[in-house]
Amino acid sequence: MRDTQLEGLRTTDFPSPFAQTFRIRDAGNQDLLAASADTWLTNAVVQLDRSTDRSAKAQQILADLAAGFFDRTNAARGSVILLPDNWAPNAAEIVKLLLTPLSTSSVVQMRSIDAFFATVSRSNPDREGEIETLSSGPMRRNLVTARGPDVDSFARDLDQARDTLQSYESIFGVAPKMHTTPFDELLLASADHRLSDTQNRAYIDAATSFVMQSIRTPAGKIAITAPESERFTLTSRREKIRIVIDNGLATPASVRIDLRSEKLTFPQGDSINTTLQPGSNVIEFEVSVKTSGDSLLEYTVNAPKGSLGELARGKLRVRAWALSGVGVVLSGLAILVILTWWIRHTVRTRRTKRALVPAT
Repeated sequence: MRDTQLEGLRTTDFPSPFAQTFRIRDAGNQDLLAASADTWLTNAVVQLDRSTDRSAKAQQILADLAAGFFDRTNAARGSVILLPDNWAPNAAEIVKLLLTPLSTSSVVQMRSIDAFFATVSRSNPDREGEIETLSSGPMRRNLVTARGPDVDSFARDLDQARDTLQSYESIFGVAPKMHTTPFDELLLASADHRLSDTQNRAYIDAATSFVMQSIRTPAGKIAITAPESERFTLTSRREKIRIVIDNGLATPASVRIDLRSEKLTFPQGDSINTTLQPGSNVIEFEVSVKTSGDSLLEYTVNAPKGSLGELARGKLRVRAWALSGVGVVLSGLAILVILTWWIRHTVRTRRTKRALVPAT
């Protein structure tokens, strides 16, 4: 816990680094025994390897620890050195310059965490160096109220990122471990409680960006493309249509093509699952004509699963000359009626003309 998350100490009564234990009351109204890390000592130990005079720096650290004892001999005091996770010291130098002298000192001793809290005196709330008594009561440092992380938002972002990975795997199959490792590492880092909401989001965005880059060209455009507009003419009631989709990736990509039209139907279904090989791919599917005339057929290329969104979009303007079965029958009847009328009309006209010719 950072010191800024606790109410500050009165500098007049507690001028030096705090070297006694105190209490923090948690959300369950329970007291937790706590101690403050000494920032100066921590930095001094971490920088010991970088010092040009390591012996002098080590002596300064040991002297500072001893001063803590002589400042208040009536109380058992302790200093906490909180080393960073990425600290990589020269072990031999640390043992030689610090640990060996500490193990033989009569005033400064190394302790485990449990032994530290059992040995160090609990602080009096009135002033530094005084010990807690029954009359003084314990020294408590209250938590400062702060806005917590937006857990709900983080959970939604995390689910969205995992859904994006599902899209990636549905396009390229079960991805090799070396492909998904950066994604997994970024998502794992995003859950670090020490990060702010903005930093959490940055890691998730980086993971999503890793997936998106896998389907883009070096120029940043999505590598799967379709013609924006084409024309096609149908000459029968049911016919096959062909469209061309380009895969600019170096590997095959599994996709789902969704079809939509108000005047055309799709006997084999309005979704086509197929694998696009690198280069141009001819996709063939059947359509059925409802009525003659022009109609619009729109299609989108999507990942088979997940929420990656459409990869490409295209449209066909279809002109159909075909007639439905009912239309053919009605047209045939109409032609038959006209033909019958024409024959009868012709016969009557000839008979009338013959009747009007005078006999000789």
